[in-house]
This record gives sequence, C-alpha cells and structure tokens, in this order.
Amino acid sequence: MKIPFEGFNTSTKSVVLGEARASEEVDFVFPSEEFSRQAHVSSIHKYVEMYGRSVEDPAGFWSDIASDFYWKEKWGQSVYTDNLDIRKGKVNIEWFKGGKTNICYNCLDRNIDAGNGDKFAIFWEGNEFGRDATLTYTQLFTRVCQLSRLKMIG
Repeated sequence: MKIPFEGFNTSTKSVVLGEARASEEVDFVFPSEEFSRQAHVSSIHKYVEMYGRSVEDPAGFWSDIASDFYWKEKWGQSVYTDNLDIRKGKVNIEWFKGGKTNICYNCLDRNIDAGNGDKFAIFWEGNEFGRDATLTYTQLFTRVCQLSRLKMIG
C-alpha cells in the first residue's frame, strides 16, 4: 500500500476500509479512494491543511465553514472573540455572537433536501463484532419529529 503521508514507517500496519478487515493489530484504517473522492476532507493532506488554517486563522476558517449553513440571522462583525486573561476581566469565549440558526435544520433537513435522505446520518459500532446500528437522515428526522411531539405533549 502506498503510504499516504509522512510519519509512517515500514512497521506501521494499515488497511483500506472495505479491502481488509481491521483488527487490534492494525494501526490505521484508511478510506477507499472512491470514498475519499466524495468526502469533505478527502485526504490526510487536506486535513493537515485545514487544521493548520484552523489554528492560524480560526475566525476565517470557521467563518468559511459556517457560511455553508443556514442562518436566520448572520453573526456580527467578529466570528470569534475571547478573553483568556483573568487580569483583563471575566474569562469568556464567544463564537458567532448575534447569529441565529437552527442546527437541526442544518443537520437533517438540508441533507434530506439535497437528496441524502437514504444515506447514513449515524453509524454506531459497538465493541463486539456485529454489534452496530445505523440511522439514515430520514429515519433520524422522523425520530426527532417524534421526540418534539412528545415534548409538546408534556
């Protein structure tokens, strides 16, 4: 297998998801090329690039990410403010101050509207082989609606 990024050595054990079964002896499990092409973060190189920007320019990075979401009201001028120095007053961190969104809509409705209703929203894998569960976006949306109706009842 081609080593996907620096830091590996010849004793590193890795598998490609779907091509071989992972085990406790495997150090890394990588997605297939087909899966990677569809992913938001398509490679470890892309991840390192995004991580670097998130550290160097957190406000710009998160502003770009957040611009893809639905916002009922967009946040003010500053995406991020903080005071981590107690000598300068109350310690606080604020993100997207003044912004209003509906996180459930962003997580579920937008994916269903985009044609992803039958794709997995949640994949749970237990510690024992064969113990797993999945929920599609549509199934999760249905459960969220059921829960909200229960809350309305009391």
